[in-house]
Amino acid sequence: RTIRFLHQFAGSTIRGVMMLASDPLGDKSSSPTWVNNIAVFKPIIPWGFSNAAQAALEINTRAEPGNFYYVYQTLGSDPSLVEELAEQVGDHVEFVGYREMIALANSA
Repeated sequence: RTIRFLHQFAGSTIRGVMMLASDPLGDKSSSPTWVNNIAVFKPIIPWGFSNAAQAALEINTRAEPGNFYYVYQTLGSDPSLVEELAEQVGDHVEFVGYREMIALANSA
């Protein structure tokens, strides 16, 4: 179903989408998965985390070099939680905005 949906965007200006962790698209250990020219990014931790130290530990353990994952926080969350998370991840992890992540994936 997801692949059929993404095929609708082939040839459009859409170059990247964020998929749900429950979506079985592609290898779960690598991100993005490609559907035509669209990068399909996977979350590295469950959305709406509330413990930055635990989230950082999970990211540091799961993040593989050369992959692009996303972290999603729910609306109304304290933005300082993301700052706290960013301070605790390893040097092999870099936080960028979604537009930059899409551009980086398409240039890799």
